[in-house]
Amino acid sequence: MGISTVIALLGKLREENRELKGELGRLAQEVRAMRREMGLQGNATLKTTPQYRLPLSTMEEFLAVEALLKQDAQQRQLMVSTLALCGGNEAGGEMRRMLRSLLPNDLASRFNWAGKGKKMAFKDTNLHDVLFDALQKQLPGSTHAVFGDSVKKWLKYAPERERGVKSMRVAAAREK
Repeated sequence: MGISTVIALLGKLREENRELKGELGRLAQEVRAMRREMGLQGNATLKTTPQYRLPLSTMEEFLAVEALLKQDAQQRQLMVSTLALCGGNEAGGEMRRMLRSLLPNDLASRFNWAGKGKKMAFKDTNLHDVLFDALQKQLPGSTHAVFGDSVKKWLKYAPERERGVKSMRVAAAREK
């Protein structure tokens, strides 16, 4: 390979590098704009500190967050933005990720959609509204029907997921 070939290749690499730097700059601008839109500052710090910790582990924590979301619009918006960051390109997967980050299976097992039996109605909670807003923020145009079906299914199978976790723990304990 001659020196002129090497110089030509270096010129091509230099041009590709310039193009990549330009694209990276455009992407950084998009990320900053999205952060501003989602309530985050440019340095990725939250404007307000969450007064809750996710996932919620007890019914007392759940009820406290319910009251907080009802009273404090900033905390509500912060939770919407936080849940919207769970990501996904379709509503079902997005909802599963959001619900998993919000409620462990043992707590989710205490809810169903309509509150039938001895369970609490999830559709009547502030977290229901926050989740739908987060889904709309991440995937605009998502319908209540798709949202409701995803939540119903996730809540329905929470006891089975919890039993599965417990069964795995028991099996692991037996092996020791």
